[in-house]
Amino acid sequence: SLSAPATAVAGSKITVTAKNLDAGESYELWIHSEPVKLATATAAADGTVSITATIPAGFAAGAHELTLEQEGTVLARTALVVTAATVVDPTPTTPATPKPTAQATGAATTAPANNGSNTAGDADGLASTGAKVMLPAGIALLLVLGGGVALVVTRRRRA
Repeated sequence: SLSAPATAVAGSKITVTAKNLDAGESYELWIHSEPVKLATATAAADGTVSITATIPAGFAAGAHELTLEQEGTVLARTALVVTAATVVDPTPTTPATPKPTAQATGAATTAPANNGSNTAGDADGLASTGAKVMLPAGIALLLVLGGGVALVVTRRRRA
């Protein structure tokens, strides 16, 4: 029999135990869906084995199966649900407060912070993201409409 936790996080360690094995024999622990050998261990004199292994960090989340094998023969199996590791974003940093600059009239204003991401030069200091698609989309629409008109005119001439 094979005993293991029901769930594990990708990249974490699990401990699996098995009983009623041949003492001194070597056994392999595998995880399936995409077969990966996790560890090899030797059974103790009482016929038990305890294996601590790490689920690969990039292993796919979902339902999988652990197997205990000897020379390619599956001796025991159990289900294991792998969950994705939680990625923690670093603490966001607060941008520096812009300093007032003097105008020619002597009035103070606040200039937008330039952190290097404002490549489009937006007046509000935000970076421009995405693509400018209005012109290409308009041209594509005109071409499709023009093709439709040409098709209708051609069919009317043949009729």
